Amino acid sequence: MLEYNYKDRPSSFDFFALLLTEKFKEQGLFDELVANALRDRVADPRWNINTMLELVYSLSIPDKRNGKLFYEIWIQTLNELDVSQKKIVMQYVKLNIGRLIEMDLKYPKGYEELRYRLRDKPNLLAVEGVCNNRRSTHLCPLTMNLIDYIKIDKSPYTPSGMTCPRCGSSNTLSITLPYY
Repeated sequence: MLEYNYKDRPSSFDFFALLLTEKFKEQGLFDELVANALRDRVADPRWNINTMLELVYSLSIPDKRNGKLFYEIWIQTLNELDVSQKKIVMQYVKLNIGRLIEMDLKYPKGYEELRYRLRDKPNLLAVEGVCNNRRSTHLCPLTMNLIDYIKIDKSPYTPSGMTCPRCGSSNTLSITLPYY
């Protein structure tokens, strides 16, 4: 299907997905990293997959079950793209992750404002953080590197060394991932 889609309407993401799938096949990992994930996503209402194209595009967000191996190959493939294609693929991934984050927002206004400011930066992602400092607990929008976000292996995630943009406290933030 990826080969057909790429021949019919080649886009940067289609090219990336085709390269990634070929690498999975070459390494004997297609069933483990792709087929099983896609089967699960069809049945999971959080993914809201209504077409074959949406199913294929869901590959832009790695499955956490086999995370480390998937990320290794996924990021290697991303880095093999030329700069223009890489930016386009990262923007597509950023938009997909943003849709998932949006479903669980508690502070949409702050998140939307930050996401808008980052609209021309495909490598930066707006996320919603929770700050648990000694005085209070509050929500705050945060900026994260897209690849760093993709590499997160557990939820909630505590980014080290980040300062809360709202209260200025250090090491009090956590991020809950929407697709766990």
